Amino acid sequence: MKYINLHPMITIFLAILILLIISYNHFILTIYIKDNKVKVLLNIKMLFKLIRIKKQIYPGKKKKKNKKIGIKNIKFLRGELQNIIDLCKKIKIVEVYSNLKISNKNTYITIYLSALINGIYGNIINIFDYEKIYLNLVQSFTDDYFDGTIRIHIKLRMNNIVKAILLIFKIMKKGKTKEGE
Repeated sequence: MKYINLHPMITIFLAILILLIISYNHFILTIYIKDNKVKVLLNIKMLFKLIRIKKQIYPGKKKKKNKKIGIKNIKFLRGELQNIIDLCKKIKIVEVYSNLKISNKNTYITIYLSALINGIYGNIINIFDYEKIYLNLVQSFTDDYFDGTIRIHIKLRMNNIVKAILLIFKIMKKGKTKEGE
């Protein structure tokens, strides 16, 4: 009678499981803006950057709209606010890159948009800690165009991703309302 030695198989399984838990997953969100055209790409790198997934998020495939879902359909849970803040603190943002070019013949519009974007940049800098940050804004008053590239590189561990998914499901489950409420 043959016996199967499970010890090497269990050791290999545990080694792979530990590698999955300790390795970082990289999410790179890239937004390309050219006048009225916007293109959003998501690049996911997993398991020490061996597995790479590229997906275009926007513009996506045309689908039939069955039901409109908005923010008003989700109740925000006050008790979950601390969990969301703790989860955001565990997110490590490696790089924020933004290179925007704004131009309009109306100087007031260009100045207003520049002030608005610089205010957003100031808030972005104060919220998280970054390894690399590049925020650039170029103004021009001769043509009418809006051009730019924005890239956000986020690094997460697998257990933080699982916690985030569970937290989102918990919020969605408790946030559902009955018709008439």
